[in-house]
Amino acid sequence: MDDPTPACRAREMRRSVELLGPLLFAYLLSAPVIAGAQDSLRTRHSSIALLTRFSQVKDVYNYGLAFAGGDLGVDYRTRFAQGNRQWTYEPRLVLGVLNDARAGIAAHFQLRPVDLCHAWRLGNDGPLMLGPYAAANYAWQLYPKLQSGHMFWYSSLELGVRLFARAKVRDRVLDCRFSSALLGWASRPSHTTEEYWYALRFRDWVRNPHTDLVFGGPTVFQHIGAEVALLPREEGRLALAYAFEYWGYSLFPGIKSLSHAIHLRWPVGGKRTGS
Repeated sequence: MDDPTPACRAREMRRSVELLGPLLFAYLLSAPVIAGAQDSLRTRHSSIALLTRFSQVKDVYNYGLAFAGGDLGVDYRTRFAQGNRQWTYEPRLVLGVLNDARAGIAAHFQLRPVDLCHAWRLGNDGPLMLGPYAAANYAWQLYPKLQSGHMFWYSSLELGVRLFARAKVRDRVLDCRFSSALLGWASRPSHTTEEYWYALRFRDWVRNPHTDLVFGGPTVFQHIGAEVALLPREEGRLALAYAFEYWGYSLFPGIKSLSHAIHLRWPVGGKRTGS
């Protein structure tokens, strides 16, 4: 029997990865339950943040023009710590107004309903934790002057890796994180799916970002994030953080987005420990 061609091997590898993706996502969901059965001590900490961002969006549909402006958003974060492991859930909502001197005002908003991560500590009592994450990201853009009533979007269902680190600076603690998407599915509007925003119904808002999904890795889409937070001296106080985020889509129709943000984060619900 002849060896499979490179194209066949590539299809088989892609099919295997597409099957492994949902399994990893299911593992991330079940990890706290599995860990809870093994560890007797569990700690939960939740917080909410108000974020102010400066964002830039460059969409190939806009003939090379770059829109820039301010965003306001809300970020919720809950963390379960169990021994040398932790599990986090971090949804986010961001609304903003972008501007280009030649093309006018644009509306921009993002929704991240799912962001799950399960990380392990590297070494006993070490400052680093590393683990996989699974996230669903949605971003919509509206350019009234340049593109009439057309609505554009970028969405990704992604799997990646996230690194956590802590460092003590005098009497304060820096809490740092870095994440990068490795593979997943991304969607951009095409001429067959892109419609006028005022003609869209709720089901269109849900369905459209899941159409024309393209599977791939960094050669297809990129999503990189980093955050550095200065933790308060006493629990229950505000924490200040700087965050950076980049995401892009390399195929047609391409898009790039870059943002810098300041977060003001405060705890909610208190710190809870139980067995």
